[in-house]
Amino acid sequence: MKIFGSPDNFGEQKVKQTLEGFGDIQLWAWFSINYIPGVKDLDLLVLHEETGCFGIEIKAVPLNQIESISRQNIKIKNRKEGHSPQLQAYNATTDLRNYAHKRRHDFPFTVSTACWPEITRSEWLEAFQDDSSLIEIARSQIFQDDLLTPQAFKSRLSDIYSRPPIRQGAFKPYSFEESHLTTFLDILDAESIQPDLPSVSTFLKNETKQRHQLQRTYPLSETNHVRFIGIPGSGKTFSLLALALAHGTEGNPVLLLCYNKALAAQLRANIYSIAKERNDPELTDFIEVLDIYEHVSLQTAAFGIDVGKQDYLDWIDLVLQELSSLAPSQIKFPDILLVDETQDFPDPLMRWIQFWSQNSFWVGLAEGTGQEVYKQYERAQSVRDWLDTFKIERLTKNYRNPGISLVTAYIFSMILTGKSDVGKISKELKQKISKKELDLLRPNEIGLEIATYDDDFEGELASLLQATILHEMESGQTAHEILVISRTSKLNNKCRDCIAELVEKNKIRGMIDLTVDAQKRSIPMLDDIRLTTFESSRGLEAKTVIIVGIEGVRGGVDADANLTLIALSRGINKTVVLFQKRAGAKQKATLGAAVDGARYALGHIK
Repeated sequence: MKIFGSPDNFGEQKVKQTLEGFGDIQLWAWFSINYIPGVKDLDLLVLHEETGCFGIEIKAVPLNQIESISRQNIKIKNRKEGHSPQLQAYNATTDLRNYAHKRRHDFPFTVSTACWPEITRSEWLEAFQDDSSLIEIARSQIFQDDLLTPQAFKSRLSDIYSRPPIRQGAFKPYSFEESHLTTFLDILDAESIQPDLPSVSTFLKNETKQRHQLQRTYPLSETNHVRFIGIPGSGKTFSLLALALAHGTEGNPVLLLCYNKALAAQLRANIYSIAKERNDPELTDFIEVLDIYEHVSLQTAAFGIDVGKQDYLDWIDLVLQELSSLAPSQIKFPDILLVDETQDFPDPLMRWIQFWSQNSFWVGLAEGTGQEVYKQYERAQSVRDWLDTFKIERLTKNYRNPGISLVTAYIFSMILTGKSDVGKISKELKQKISKKELDLLRPNEIGLEIATYDDDFEGELASLLQATILHEMESGQTAHEILVISRTSKLNNKCRDCIAELVEKNKIRGMIDLTVDAQKRSIPMLDDIRLTTFESSRGLEAKTVIIVGIEGVRGGVDADANLTLIALSRGINKTVVLFQKRAGAKQKATLGAAVDGARYALGHIK
């Protein structure tokens, strides 16, 4: 047995003393996990070698201090309303799992629950006898009775492991493996954890101006439904983040959703970083950032809805049916709902957003024109009618990219559709630029480099990619300021191995492999190189972007053309495109022609 951590809260200290008094040699416990950037505070993590692994939120309050509680939310006297304890534990445990995956650890199956050391189970059952949902989860939480003896505690953990209050439990008894303990010891070693979140000081310099502009047009005190529709790099996500900060700073709960898991993780990192730079830790409590599927999953968990294994588009509508049958008082709707990347949301997801927006006084939707990735179906009339009620804010100025780089991206992607040639496209863009329909903040910057590797020689790509990354880091870029975007599974694997080797050889802290689901929700740190796919690069950006495999995009396919526009418009200062010498010769020539077309459209050449 070993118990780590020193909780500040008196109630949590008592729980620690209780566990220490058990003398159970199979019990391992970590208190007050609040030192990992990007991981929500977790009161207690328990590994019991006989019963399983548990993330636990401790609520050391008597029953009469609970003003209201549901499976979704709780309000304790003299505290602000927040997520229910089991949801708090679930969110923190999920963050910890994502952090472990980023550190290349297999995180053991861990369930989440709440601990009420000042309340007995009989008190709970009597107090909530009229609420079947709270009665149902009584067995799957830890009460004062369960802390009387080590046997009672172990027995309760065993019950919770198979039947937790949130999500599915284990289907078979826990089988202890030494690797489970090793994982926890490694990721929770406070002395070895030295990651820093990327600074967002550049964002903060512009945020005040952006916020004031938004507030003049759409006062925060008024009810507003706004759709931000714009080109890549025009500030759609920036606008939503500025709104989130404006409301969150005022203490208004904000829910910020997006399609891309990696973008949601990046936005969470931004919020954590801003909270740290402003010395305002409560900001993270008021602004919740989730990808859309994580939000759906969280709500099904909160309400104990079992959706089985139906297709996700089907089960979203099934969940909506069940939620619609509940009394509105049972559901905590967000005051401010902000949603990014709605151009890729199919109708079931739009119906989901519409449902959760019904009591929000501020709703902001962001849509990227020309950035649709998945097959688009005509919107249902009910969805179109709802969207028609929104005010529209069109964003036409690109703030992110060098001018030639962005215009090249447009020309190259339009050539891929096969609908026009370079000359015609360049003339059309020249007119748009002159009319400010396509407005560029940095029109004279090139920001684009092209390099070639010999695809007949094994290791040529690795050498070129490693040399490019090292050059950028030697030029002053941090690891996080480098984003590698890869097109195919085969190239994903090559890039992953290449970057992993580079990380090991050069003492770079690590990488986040956003080409695999296990790491897509990982919070990026300052010392993490990011590897992603074209699809998952939406909304992301970096000072230096390295693109591998652009020759693999298909001509005449609109989705591939849009993907190329997305990938080529991620770079803030520089985009480096790596082509295969032979397989990429045609696309390399096309990109070169697109660069000449961009220079013409911008007036650099006649």
